[in-house]
Amino acid sequence: MLSKIRELTKPKIIYKGLGLILIPAVFNAFWLILLKDSSDRAFGLTQRMKTQSALLQCLHQSYLQFGIGMTDLTSYALAGRPRFRTQAENHFRQTLVILDQIDQLTAGDATMQDWIKQAKASLTEELDIVIKVQVPRMHDDMSDSHFYELVARMRNLDRFHQIAGHVRDNFIEMIDQKQKLTDTLREDEFALQARLKHLADIGIALNMLFAIVLAVVFIRDITGRLDVLVDNTRRLPRLQPLNEPIGGNDELSSLDATMHAAFDQLKEATEYRKSLMEMMAHDLRTPLAACQISIEMLDTIDGAKLSPMGQKQLHSIKVNVSRQLNLIKELLLLESLESGTMELDVQMADLAKVAQNAIDTVQALATAKDISLVNAITASGIEGVPCDPERISQVFTNYLSNAIKLSPRNATIKIRARLEQISQDDADEPDDTADDAGENTERDGDGREWLVVSVEDEGPGFGHNEGARLFQKFYQAKEGKKAGGTGLGLAICKLIVESHGGRVGAENIVRHDMGAKSVVGARFWFALKI
Repeated sequence: MLSKIRELTKPKIIYKGLGLILIPAVFNAFWLILLKDSSDRAFGLTQRMKTQSALLQCLHQSYLQFGIGMTDLTSYALAGRPRFRTQAENHFRQTLVILDQIDQLTAGDATMQDWIKQAKASLTEELDIVIKVQVPRMHDDMSDSHFYELVARMRNLDRFHQIAGHVRDNFIEMIDQKQKLTDTLREDEFALQARLKHLADIGIALNMLFAIVLAVVFIRDITGRLDVLVDNTRRLPRLQPLNEPIGGNDELSSLDATMHAAFDQLKEATEYRKSLMEMMAHDLRTPLAACQISIEMLDTIDGAKLSPMGQKQLHSIKVNVSRQLNLIKELLLLESLESGTMELDVQMADLAKVAQNAIDTVQALATAKDISLVNAITASGIEGVPCDPERISQVFTNYLSNAIKLSPRNATIKIRARLEQISQDDADEPDDTADDAGENTERDGDGREWLVVSVEDEGPGFGHNEGARLFQKFYQAKEGKKAGGTGLGLAICKLIVESHGGRVGAENIVRHDMGAKSVVGARFWFALKI
C-alpha cells in the first residue's frame, strides 16, 4: 500500500509530462464549460431581446393602426363620408392581422394569449359597430332637424367609444410592460456580456499562472535532480562519495540507483585492484629485486670469466629484469595516481632547477646519441611555481626520454616555458600545425593565466589522428613502438599534471617551405596554474 502511495506521489517522468499537459487541459475544459454556459445564456437573452423588440414593434404598429382607425371613424361620424368608414374598417382589420403576428410571437406566454383574445374580441366588436353604423352625409344647408338626428346617431357610438377606450388603455399598459421587460433584458444582456469578458480575462490569467506554476514545479523537480546526477557523474570516475539518493520512482531515480550501484562495484573493483597491485609489489618485485642483486654480484665477481656469449646473455637478463622492475614501479605509480591516494608535496619550486635535474638524469642517454639538451627556462624570467618538484621532475624525465628516443643523432632538444592563456579545447585537441622555433599558434583564452612548459624535439612527430591518444595507457605511436617502452610514461605524466590541476597536450612542429608543409619535430607540453 505504501509503495503504491509513493508511486502516486512520485510518478515517472512520462506521467509528469502527461500531467503537465492534462491538468491545464482539464482546467481549460472546465473553464470552457463555464464560458459556454454563459455564452448560451447570452444567446438566449439575445433571442429574447429580438422577440421582445419584434413584439414591441408589433404592439406599436397595432396601437398606431388602432389610433388611425379611431381618427377615421371620428371623421366619418362628423362628415358622414363612406370613405372614412372604409378606411377605419381597414385599419381595424390591419390591427387584427398584427395581433395575429403577436399571437405567433407569444405562443408560450399564457398572459399574452389572454390579452390578445380580449383585444381581438374588443376589436371584432368595434369592427361590427363600424360596419353597421350609417351616418348621413352632412351638407352645408343641413336643417336643424337633420343636425339633431346626426347627434342622436353619434350617441349610438357610445358603446364603440367605451370599447375603444378600454382597448387603448390595454394597449398602453401592454406596451409599457413590454418596454420595461425589454429594458430589463437589455440590462441583463449587458451584465452577462460583462460577466463573459470578466470570465475570459480571469480564465486567461489563471491559465497562464497555472501553466507557469506547473512548468516551474516540473522543471525544478527535473533539473534539481539532474544537477545531482551530473555531479555524481563527475564524482564517479574519481571515486569520490556520491550525493544522497535523489528518491522518487521515475527514470532519474532509477538512473541514480544504478549509479550508486556502479559506484559500489567500482569501489570494490578498485579495492581489488589495489590489493592486486600490493600483491604484485610483494610477490613479483621482491624476487625480481633479489634476482637483480644476484645478477649484479655475478657480473661483478665472475663476469670476466664468462665467454662472450655468456656475457651477452647475462647482460640481456640484467636488462630484462630491470625493465620488469621498472614496469612494476610504473604500474604501482599509475595505480596510486588513478586512485587518488598519492599525496603531493606542493611547494614553491624553481622550475629551471627541476628541469635541469631531469636533464642530468637523462644526460647519459643524450650523450650516447650526441643529442644536445637545452634548458631555456632560465631565460624566461619565471621563478617560483607551486608544484611537487619530484613529480614534475618525473614528467620532465619522461618527456625528455621520449624525445631522445625519437630524435636523430646530433639533434637538439629544447625545454621552454611561457605564460599563456589556454582553453579546454587546446588541452583536448592538440594543434598539429604549430610553427617551428618555439612560436605558438594563437589560442582563445579562458581569462586565466597558465605557465606552459614544453619539450621540443626534432623527431618524426606523430600521425594526424594520434595526438589525442598519446596520453592513453599502453598506447604508443608507430615511431614510439620502434623505440621501445611500456606505453605508460605519458599516461603517468598526464595523471601527475592533472593531480596538480593542470593540463597536458602534444602537437607537431610544422615548417612551411615554398608553400609545402613538413613535420620537423614534436612539442609535448604541460600547463600549470600560476
